[in-house]
Amino acid sequence: MNITIISVGKKRAVEYVRLESDYIKRLPSHIRILEKRTRHERSASRSTVEQDMEKEALAIEKLIPSNSYVCALDRSGTQLTSIGFSKFLNRRFQSGGGLCFIIGGASGLHSSILERSGTVISLSKMTFPHDMVPLILAEQVYRAVSILQGGQYHK
Repeated sequence: MNITIISVGKKRAVEYVRLESDYIKRLPSHIRILEKRTRHERSASRSTVEQDMEKEALAIEKLIPSNSYVCALDRSGTQLTSIGFSKFLNRRFQSGGGLCFIIGGASGLHSSILERSGTVISLSKMTFPHDMVPLILAEQVYRAVSILQGGQYHK
């Protein structure tokens, strides 16, 4: 299974990337995670937040792999437990194809991305630093796979 994580923003802190890589390396070889970032910069002109989000959405659309199920991460989404997330991943594994998680910018995701998504998930009611979300997601994918395999990590 190929999992793509698409996020908006600038280069991430080295520490977060290193920790994320550690979780990715722990995954079984049949699960591959690839991270893609859009480099959309907010314009200095008088563009509105909505216009910026629309530009980000266009940049995100170009990065979504064909034949992938799209899951947006957004505060409006459904909150899952780690076990619930493992069940979600298992259903995606069973259905074949790829899985693409989308993480929006500071203002969230444009409605076109939310509408295109098969699932919208919220990681928490709390707010996290934007740079940390791919790390948190990679850890939860690793935890979900561990749960599915009956491993000790979740205990």
